[in-house]
Amino acid sequence: MVALAGVWNLVSFNYFLLNGTSILQPNGPHPLGKITIMPEGYLSVQITTPEAAVPIPNGVKWGDATDAEIAAIARPYVSYSGRYNTSYEGEQLVLVTTVDVALDPSWMTRPQRRNVTFEQEEGKQYMLLKPVGTIPMTLPVSCRWFYPAEGVSMVCMFRLLTPRRE
Repeated sequence: MVALAGVWNLVSFNYFLLNGTSILQPNGPHPLGKITIMPEGYLSVQITTPEAAVPIPNGVKWGDATDAEIAAIARPYVSYSGRYNTSYEGEQLVLVTTVDVALDPSWMTRPQRRNVTFEQEEGKQYMLLKPVGTIPMTLPVSCRWFYPAEGVSMVCMFRLLTPRRE
């Protein structure tokens, strides 16, 4: 396996035009998220918005919450996990996850493919994951599913939280 292992913190989640202009941040300017990549070949991804990551008002327990309260938390949430493998397509590192559990069960019917690149900035390591193909995403504002328009790409950037053990 390529040295991806670690717990990575989500830094940004953007849709870009082909010219590099950011046109949408579906989880806001400061999204919350973690990706845990194990060297044994398993990963788990959790992404949400800061607004959704708050307790249900008035101390209501999850099991007692209304459907509207649950939807307000679940709609912006992206979560999946499964076994992954890496390969190179030419010079491009590709991460493919066979999803075995996901908040959206339709993700379990197709592998999640991501082009992977790494960047260093001010001594920090960043990993950029770019979906390969068209992936529907939930927009918390409109609570609708959509497909990225032609000429638009999506990028998630993560920063390594835990040091690697070499």
